[in-house]
Amino acid sequence: MSKRMSGAGRVAPQASMVPLSMVASLCREAVWLRARGQQLLQELSVCQLPVLWQRLRREQCRLQERRAELQRISRLIQGARRCVTGSPETLGAALLQEITSRPLAVA
Repeated sequence: MSKRMSGAGRVAPQASMVPLSMVASLCREAVWLRARGQQLLQELSVCQLPVLWQRLRREQCRLQERRAELQRISRLIQGARRCVTGSPETLGAALLQEITSRPLAVA
């Protein structure tokens, strides 16, 4: 098994450090976030109870925060792969970046 050396004798992480199944799980989560965001938009448009409306808005904010977190993870995956291998991002990481760049819901 070969190990790549980085800097002052440190061992660099392998390009395959992020399993494809993890990237696929993150992609599925991003798709779910978008679908839930669209549902929330519809529910908010017909909601008449102030307490329920506030709860739905809080959930919508949490979805947006998680989407931003997934975008950061995607950039980290892409950056790690570029640093380790010197090659462009993988298809899975590119798909994750594309999905997370889409808005949660379209009004």
